[in-house]
Amino acid sequence: MKLLAICCIVLLFTACDDDTSVTPRDWTELTQQRTAWENLNIHDYEITQSRLCFCFHGGAPVRLVVRADTLVSGMLLEDSTMLTREELQWYKTVDQLFDFAQDIDPNDVAQFDLEYDSLQHYPSRIWVDYSVNVADEEMGYNSGDLTPQ
Repeated sequence: MKLLAICCIVLLFTACDDDTSVTPRDWTELTQQRTAWENLNIHDYEITQSRLCFCFHGGAPVRLVVRADTLVSGMLLEDSTMLTREELQWYKTVDQLFDFAQDIDPNDVAQFDLEYDSLQHYPSRIWVDYSVNVADEEMGYNSGDLTPQ
């Protein structure tokens, strides 16, 4: 009986061996999509974006205006209210979306999803759940309907 218990303990510890050599994140697709976006040479555009969060204006679609890669204005589509300068800082240009996605290590979060627009190559959906055990810390962006100006 002691031998069986010892074998079970040995198997338990070897089966639960924590492999710290995780596969490094592969940003090949992100790099390819970003390069394709940059090759389009679009610096002035409008884009519709929703922040996915438990936050003010969370989920509400906003039409953003970007000039020379800088976010200059935003309007809530539900009631045509213009965002304040402070509220505008909560949203991201395409370059900032790429940066946001690149700064996330999928190995350090509970869930990470990243999708791209098939024609213009910008991140159309970013979703990160930082911890499965914490409520309301999830964050993401849905972006679409990009119109070059």
